[in-house]
Amino acid sequence: MRTIWRIFRRDFLRILRNPVAVVVTLGVAVIPSLYAWFNILANWDPYSATGNIQVAVANADRGTSNDLVGRLNAGKQVVAQLKKNHQLGWRFVDNEDQAVHGVETGEYYAAIVLPKDFSESLVNSVTGATERPKIRYYVNEKKNAIAPKITDTGASTIDEQINSTFVTTVGDTVAKAVSKAGGELNKAAGSTQQDAIVDLDTVLDTIGSVQTALTDLTDTLDQADGTIADAKNTTGTLKRAIASARKAAQQSGTLLTEAQNGSQAFSTTLTGALDSSSAKLSGLAVDVNTAAGTIIGSFNNAQDSVDSITNALNAPLDRTQTAIDNVRDALRQAGVDENTSDPLGQRIWNQLDTLDGVIGRQQSQIDDFHKNATQFIDSGKDATGHLSGAMGTAATGGLAALSQARQSLTGTVMPNLNASLNSFAALNGTLDGTLVSLNGTIEQADGLFDQLSDTIGQTRTTISGTQQSMAQLAEDVRTVRTDIGALDSSAAYRKIMDTLHLDDEEFGKFIGTPVNLVTKVVYPTDNYGSAVTPFYTNLALWVGGFVLIAIYKLEVDRENLRHVTAAQAYLGRWLLLVTVGFLQAIIATIGDLVLGIQCEHPLLFVLAGVFCSFVYINIIYALAVAFRHIGKAVAVILVIVQIPGASGLYPIEMMPEFFRDLHP
Repeated sequence: MRTIWRIFRRDFLRILRNPVAVVVTLGVAVIPSLYAWFNILANWDPYSATGNIQVAVANADRGTSNDLVGRLNAGKQVVAQLKKNHQLGWRFVDNEDQAVHGVETGEYYAAIVLPKDFSESLVNSVTGATERPKIRYYVNEKKNAIAPKITDTGASTIDEQINSTFVTTVGDTVAKAVSKAGGELNKAAGSTQQDAIVDLDTVLDTIGSVQTALTDLTDTLDQADGTIADAKNTTGTLKRAIASARKAAQQSGTLLTEAQNGSQAFSTTLTGALDSSSAKLSGLAVDVNTAAGTIIGSFNNAQDSVDSITNALNAPLDRTQTAIDNVRDALRQAGVDENTSDPLGQRIWNQLDTLDGVIGRQQSQIDDFHKNATQFIDSGKDATGHLSGAMGTAATGGLAALSQARQSLTGTVMPNLNASLNSFAALNGTLDGTLVSLNGTIEQADGLFDQLSDTIGQTRTTISGTQQSMAQLAEDVRTVRTDIGALDSSAAYRKIMDTLHLDDEEFGKFIGTPVNLVTKVVYPTDNYGSAVTPFYTNLALWVGGFVLIAIYKLEVDRENLRHVTAAQAYLGRWLLLVTVGFLQAIIATIGDLVLGIQCEHPLLFVLAGVFCSFVYINIIYALAVAFRHIGKAVAVILVIVQIPGASGLYPIEMMPEFFRDLHP
């Protein structure tokens, strides 16, 4: 391996030291690529310039008139279409002689002549009166080998266009006659169908209005539910207030008992004091004043309790009255007023009126209680004040006044005081009973609210069922409307309409061109130059390898080398040739990319070129070393055979059998 590398290194350094060898090596690396580049550019996009191929067109058609197609001038239509077509260089001449002369002299590649009876022959060919019309086509195959193939395609296109246009015209005329009768039938059926659809639309609008009204009623019931819930919350608050009032009344009873006990003790103490000796008169006056102060304080406390009880009782009654008013407003909003004929509504209104009367009576009782209690307390305070004054007079007036005071105490003051306390106790018991009665009335109101809520729920259920029935009815009406609307698209109806009411334009187009060809390119190629790049690049790499073998010496001299075997000499020179071959491949492939060829994977493209160069140089070098000049000749024969056999330009299936067998 060391000897092989020494041979390669020595040859490489010799080239670098010799400017002429460097230039020759660079030329050998670049010149084969020029062959590929010039051919790729020359074939870059030739089919985009077919408009430069001149084809003469001579139209001598006079046109014709016929009952089937009316006025027809097929030649004029063909010329009009060709003027819009830029695929070939159409040249419109005056007569056939001028067109034929241009083809013979090479001015035109081909000529197309439309005879003067062309349109007449087209029409007559439908009835079989004459032979099929003919177009005369002249082509110069001597001027170029490829141009006739292109002009033949143009002539075939014109022939197909004329046939399609004529068949379309005939089909259009026949379709118009058939569709005229079908149009009248379709018009009558369409009018009846539209009337039925309009009536069904009106029914759907009515159903929609009913659905809207039911939805509004449902919203009102939802609002009533909210009002009832608020009223129940109010009654709950009222229950708690009544409980507080009863508790206050019980506390007042306790205070009354204490006042009665205090008055009895006061009477006993006062009587005992009067029966004592007059020597204790001064001390007794002091005790009397003290007791009088205590009694007056008790009366003041009793007055505060009466005011507190009265306020506590009035507050829930006021809230109850407000709740009743709210319920009445909710009933009116729900459409249930005082004059309703609904039994449940009348019952609710009667219960509300009864509850209102009970509240009024309780309010009156509370007012009487406050008034009597206040009068009693005022009388007690006055009596106590009078007693205190009387005691002062007795103390200063002597025993006579003391005796009179005792008589007043036992005969007037104490009986009145006891009577007032007993009356207040009875009034407190009446108040507690009233509160118990009011609590029962509130319980009844709660029951009425629950009944009203159940009634609203039943009404909502009924409305929901009605809405579902209305929705089903609307769906049925829509189904009928859809069926009527789809009547004109039913199979039987459409069969009649399709038979009688033809789209004359579309029918004519279909008769003229019944099939549209849809082309989908599997591996699209941007241009023809990219398509032939593999062929010319491979050919350039083969030629480049052959040039290397032709220019460089195959023999390796023995200068500065000892004991060199044939294999070492072969591989040493092989390294140099392969290196230059790689340079050729890199220059050729990168140059192709610079030209702008279509390439999905540039790096793989370059590597493929390097690999091809490696294979070609190995083949050519091996043939040349083994067979000398005969091997080089064989290499030339191989490249000659590859041009048609590699299927580079034409599909291999179009080649002769020899090349098809050689291709694998």
